[in-house]
Amino acid sequence: MSEYEYGKVYHLGRYRYTRRSAEEETRERFSFENGDENGSRVIVVDESGKGHSLTVQGAIDMVPFNNSIMFKIYILPGIYREKVIVPASKPYISFIEDQDRASETVLSWNDKASNRYKDGSELGTYRTASVDIESAYFCASGRTIENTVVA
Repeated sequence: MSEYEYGKVYHLGRYRYTRRSAEEETRERFSFENGDENGSRVIVVDESGKGHSLTVQGAIDMVPFNNSIMFKIYILPGIYREKVIVPASKPYISFIEDQDRASETVLSWNDKASNRYKDGSELGTYRTASVDIESAYFCASGRTIENTVVA
């Protein structure tokens, strides 16, 4: 499913995503009125630009600080080359995907211990995670997370 047409409903695993008009879609992106039957909010990540965010980190950044409801970040198949950080101030986040295509959803980054941090010090091994989860109540399953650094 590479193209989402306006006005059509797509079932993505257990979740429904409706492509509305550009005006409604823009309004929906910032209001998060696209909740599921459990009262959770759903943010769609699509690297081709047809979701709410192009990047996983962009979707995390859309979640309000200190939120008290579940945000399900539906990541469409693709290779997302980015460092992902879920800060402690953003609890109740889940990464979900189409279970039939889970192997096609890859979160990839390439930090190594000898890389330099912003202050000039070495990263060390604990700062090299491709996906860094600092928040409570996080959930993810059935995806590939890789560090592609060459030793």
